[in-house]
Amino acid sequence: YIWNDLDQIDAEDEEYLKETQEDLIDSSKLISPPSPQIIPITTSSRKTFKRNGLISAFALAKANYTCEIDTDHKTFISQRTNLPYSESHHFIPMKFQNDFNFPSDCVENIISLCPNCHRGFHHGIIDFKRLLIERIYDSRKALNNFDKESMFGFYNSKKPEIFF
Repeated sequence: YIWNDLDQIDAEDEEYLKETQEDLIDSSKLISPPSPQIIPITTSSRKTFKRNGLISAFALAKANYTCEIDTDHKTFISQRTNLPYSESHHFIPMKFQNDFNFPSDCVENIISLCPNCHRGFHHGIIDFKRLLIERIYDSRKALNNFDKESMFGFYNSKKPEIFF
C-alpha cells in the first residue's frame, strides 16, 4: 500500500475525533480499556474497521492529554471535556488491519497528538513524517516487531532509491 491508497477521508477522521472527545467524559471511570476487537464495516464504496472511542479516550488519558511527539506542544482546554485538547491517532493505520492477526484498535497502537502533529502524520512531507514516526517508534516497544522501514511504508514515506 501507499498513502494515496489509504482512502483517508478527513470527514470520517473528524467524526471519530468527535466521538473520542465525547467518550473522554465516560472514560474517567474506567480502570482498564475495553478489550480490542476486529470489527469489519463495509460501506457501499469500501471496507473499513470499527474504532472504539473509549479505547482512544483511555490512550489519551494514559498520555495525560499531551502530544507524544513533544509534551511541550500546547493546545487549549476543550469546551466539551474541560481537559487539554489532544487527538488520537492509530500509529499503524487501520487500513492495514487485514495484514495483522491482532486488533490494531488497541491502546498500544493509539498515540496522543496535538492537532499540528496529527495533521503532519496525514499530510506532511516525507521528511516530516519520518521524524514523527521515529519519535513514536522508539516509545512503542510493543509494536517494534516492525522495522522502521515498514513503518515508513505505512505512511508512504520511504526514501526514494537513487539509481545511477
